[in-house]
Amino acid sequence: MAMTSYTGETEIITNIGTTPDERGLSTDEFKAKFDEGLKAFVTWFNDTHKTEFDAHLAEHAYLQEDEPVDVNPTTLWFAIGSEVNFSEGGVVVENAEVSPTPPSEENLWFSIIE
Repeated sequence: MAMTSYTGETEIITNIGTTPDERGLSTDEFKAKFDEGLKAFVTWFNDTHKTEFDAHLAEHAYLQEDEPVDVNPTTLWFAIGSEVNFSEGGVVVENAEVSPTPPSEENLWFSIIE
């Protein structure tokens, strides 16, 4: 999944003068420069990166109670409603294994992705 890289200014403080005369900024303007880069990044993150990630997540991952019908090799589905009861909801995975071959017992098994 390609994500848009941040291209905003990252050296705001580096690029202003050292002395008040070199900066040509009031005290409040100078103090605001320390917040400028972070504010720009947060705006970019919320408007661009988070939006792209949310779209990717909506397309490739979702939770539902019913067994999925439209599956692919990356589908992972957990049956919800087991005897384990989380007060806020949740899923427990017990007896999981990772190996190149499925186990002979009825344990949950994850194939290794290479």
